[in-house]
Amino acid sequence: MTAGLPNSLKCSGYYPESLLVHLATSPISLNRRMAGITLFVLFAGLAAMLSMGVGRASAMVVWCAGDPTVLVDGNPVSVTVSVPLDKLSSIDDVTVTYHVPSNANVSLALNTGILFREKIVIVKDQPAVHGLVAVTKMPVDIVTHYRGAAFPIGATQVALGGTHLWLNGSSDQVLHTTAYGLLSLHLF
Repeated sequence: MTAGLPNSLKCSGYYPESLLVHLATSPISLNRRMAGITLFVLFAGLAAMLSMGVGRASAMVVWCAGDPTVLVDGNPVSVTVSVPLDKLSSIDDVTVTYHVPSNANVSLALNTGILFREKIVIVKDQPAVHGLVAVTKMPVDIVTHYRGAAFPIGATQVALGGTHLWLNGSSDQVLHTTAYGLLSLHLF
């Protein structure tokens, strides 16, 4: 068994034959063996984690979102409205009202609601904006028209001047948020 081995690996009988075979194994097959062991440990750990989660109840809510967007003086203004998936059948529509400056040019209203109907309403009741660069604060009201018991709703608004990553609301109340514009481009 020791024939062909370098003198540094030849032994005088103190080690079992399997150790000599192991010592004579090339580094490439050792790397393959380690990779195999590593993969086995990873898969065993993944299987253990998945099996621990089986049978546990979860109160996680799956949300569906619509993103009604308007273009106000060249600024895209958007608020994402989220409703629970299991409440879609009880929703008649969600009305999103944007309160914009009295002199604003609203050139686009994009309704993205696929799973629930969205209505976009533009109300020009905010102070007029003058100049090219002005931070414009635009209140937004979200009203959910539904049947049955009230349920949670949410809104996400990320824009210049302010960020609300998640606002909690209820379908039986108006949800208020604020959108912002930076430029006052009366181009359209």
